[in-house]
Amino acid sequence: NIRTSAAAARAYGGELEVAAKPVDQLSIFGSVLYGKSEMASDTTAASGAIVQTKGNATPDFPKFMFKAGLSFRLYGLEISPIVRYMGARYGNVDNTEKVSPYTLVDLFLTYTNRPLFQRIPGVKDGFIGLQFLNLFDKKYVGVINAFEDRLGGGAAYFPGAPFTVAGTMGLKF
Repeated sequence: NIRTSAAAARAYGGELEVAAKPVDQLSIFGSVLYGKSEMASDTTAASGAIVQTKGNATPDFPKFMFKAGLSFRLYGLEISPIVRYMGARYGNVDNTEKVSPYTLVDLFLTYTNRPLFQRIPGVKDGFIGLQFLNLFDKKYVGVINAFEDRLGGGAAYFPGAPFTVAGTMGLKF
């Protein structure tokens, strides 16, 4: 039994991304997204009642998102701090449950040393890295599971990932 949405919605928006490399060791990048999504019709609740939701914001759809960062490379080490922003959004179609915006900071460290990795038989190049995600352990709502027939609440809210450290490794043969 799979639930699907039967509600109609209208959405539009755009994203702008820019990048620059002012010097060989430094890259700067950023993107901003503006979007609008709204209910195109009223909603039928689970009880069968018609509820006026036309024109309301679609759940889990922020108007603004932003990401910016830089990447600095020196002697095989790449350091990349990144800031991500998610704007406010609603958890339900009647727009009574507003979810706060949040900002996260990540840090990526990558080390590349071709001669070091070429010591491994058959390997031409490689890298190792560490990712520090949600560096300041910000508490936030990551995912909203909302259905239009659950008016007046009933959305499921899932916490975003806490501070996480992940290791990466890539080898080119």
